[in-house]
Amino acid sequence: MVRSGDTLSGIALSLDISMADLIALNGITDPNKIKPGQVLKLP
Repeated sequence: MVRSGDTLSGIALSLDISMADLIALNGITDPNKIKPGQVLKLP
């Protein structure tokens, strides 16, 4: 779950996955528009 202040790049880095994989897995069209409370699928 996305928390306030999280970024896709930070989430990907902490999980040791690529940001591109995280974006593709979640169908994200604008990586700058994730919101707190949003649930992301993880590989």
